[in-house]
Amino acid sequence: MIFAAHEAQWFKAEVVVQTDSEQKAKELVSYGECLYRNQETWLKQLHPLKSAASALSIEWEEGGRIFGIPHGQHKLRLFHPTIVIFDEASFLPEFEACYNVAQPVAKKIIAVSSAGPGAFADQCSV
Repeated sequence: MIFAAHEAQWFKAEVVVQTDSEQKAKELVSYGECLYRNQETWLKQLHPLKSAASALSIEWEEGGRIFGIPHGQHKLRLFHPTIVIFDEASFLPEFEACYNVAQPVAKKIIAVSSAGPGAFADQCSV
């Protein structure tokens, strides 16, 4: 989330963070908002938020957003993000399909996970 907040705030990136549940997505967005809230005042004045962060998104006044979404390839299709971050990719249902949805539109895809079987583990062992 540090990388997501940095890229959205400083480089106006559209970041989608996909995880296994809506609750976890809310927690990740909340962490990103906490990072912003605890910055020095001059940094917040330099890059103010467009409005107060919602449970699933943070948006900066001059561009840059973070969205948290639960698993599912059809949820990801709603966005054309600069960056997609998959949280616990080994345990996301439809990870491979979601990756394939993100690949044509995202400039950067980051998948993090603890060990587990599936498409993410297959990619790691290539």
